[in-house]
Amino acid sequence: MKLALIGLGYWGPNLLRVFNNLGVLSAAFDKDADKIKKFVKNPVYRDIHFDTDWETCLGRADVEGVIIATPPDTHYMFAMKSLESNKHLFIEKPMTLKATEAEEIVKLANEKNKVIMVGHIFLYSPEIIKLKEIINSEEFGDIHYAYIQRLNLGQIQSPANVIEDLAPHDISILNYLFDSTCSEVLATATSHVIDSEDVAFINMKYKNGLMVHLHLSWLDPLKIRKTVIVGTKQMVICDSGTKQIEVYNKRVDIKERNQISNLSYARHLMSYRYGDIIIPYIDNAEPMMLECKEFINCIEEGRKPLASGSVGFEVVKTLEAMQKSLKGGQKWVKV
Repeated sequence: MKLALIGLGYWGPNLLRVFNNLGVLSAAFDKDADKIKKFVKNPVYRDIHFDTDWETCLGRADVEGVIIATPPDTHYMFAMKSLESNKHLFIEKPMTLKATEAEEIVKLANEKNKVIMVGHIFLYSPEIIKLKEIINSEEFGDIHYAYIQRLNLGQIQSPANVIEDLAPHDISILNYLFDSTCSEVLATATSHVIDSEDVAFINMKYKNGLMVHLHLSWLDPLKIRKTVIVGTKQMVICDSGTKQIEVYNKRVDIKERNQISNLSYARHLMSYRYGDIIIPYIDNAEPMMLECKEFINCIEEGRKPLASGSVGFEVVKTLEAMQKSLKGGQKWVKV
């Protein structure tokens, strides 16, 4: 099997490295000839054909799949042309900027019987996989609520705003963790440095009844990648920056209401439980390596990946609703 990579900008070099290490990359393209020069000179990539004319890969018999790592507003065009040429498809997140475009890509991939995978890399992060295992356990109980902080000083991605840049990660993580999708959103955001919104606060309602809050920022003194989930029996903090999870054996218990005649008095009969803090072992596997391996395996085995086109479509739908909420007076919007 051989694959072709389109885009050697911000994220493309990472995909170039990993797919090349896996021995499946035959060609790489970018419209900027200067970007190509630095890779051509590297002996590590001596077996890869570099070019500025990306469409040449569509006619190559040795190319079974295409990896798209270009700006999001170009994803739809590259994806449709690749699928029309009967290529399997890996698209970096977000899949597209419009839900209708994402839906068309998924439909064509199904018609062509081609694998389509979206680069939601956190679904392959060992700490997120472990987090799902924890919250699905009997020891954790039912989930009360969750919130995520994704903060840093930069990197500002204008003309995209902070929601378009950072929220795809968190939407994909939450949909995966909860085995559900978002039904309604309320987005508030402000611009401080340029015209694009650089700080956002978002409330999300899920179809399974859960409420989630997101805090996203390009303008923060700390780099934070933290997910907090509060359950009926335990609480957990997952730090994707340090790759560490802390499970807190803390909870609030209350006597059954039917045991007490005075309901207002019952509200005061709460028991606060404090237990140990557990730090489970987290595998140190590289998420991108796991992600890229799955794309290859799915092509070879003819199956859907975890981060399938349908998963990417749901993320784009939610992103679109967030933007509508933001632009429409910061009101609740159905997904």
